[in-house]
Amino acid sequence: MATLALTALTAIKGAGLSTILSAAGAGIGAVGAIQSGNAQNAAAQYQAAQLEASGKAERASSQREAEEQQRQTRLMHSRARAVGAASGGGIDLELAGDIEAEGEYSALTALWEGAEAAKGRNAQAAASRLEGKAAKKAGYLKGASKVFSGAASLYESLAPSRTILSNGQSLLEKYG
Repeated sequence: MATLALTALTAIKGAGLSTILSAAGAGIGAVGAIQSGNAQNAAAQYQAAQLEASGKAERASSQREAEEQQRQTRLMHSRARAVGAASGGGIDLELAGDIEAEGEYSALTALWEGAEAAKGRNAQAAASRLEGKAAKKAGYLKGASKVFSGAASLYESLAPSRTILSNGQSLLEKYG
């Protein structure tokens, strides 16, 4: 890095202080733009990881809810058998079937809701990753733009004057 700076300073030897500061500013601006893009990318990647973790937690929560629905179904079956036995009539098979169907429906609904929530979080995570990659690329492009802009300004300030004299000869041709 020091060698690069020394080479740059040697190249602009004889230039005014404003030219040197302008070139340094372009370099610092380029590094800042690249670092900003990288930081935005890192933040987006972190957010994506958090979204994926949230999706996993929602899926796990829905599994626990489905297990709770199945437990409630077993308890309702047990209660229906106890009531049937106490009344002497046995268990109503139609009622038992309805209890089983409702319990299965509730458990599957809980699982579906968790899966849908996880899919949504994963989609958000993918979008966040894309935003991060775009920000990183934009940082590099902005940095390159600053370098080229600074180089153009430096060239303009160091290039010999090409003003045309009244006889059509340039100052460069006249004074070499």
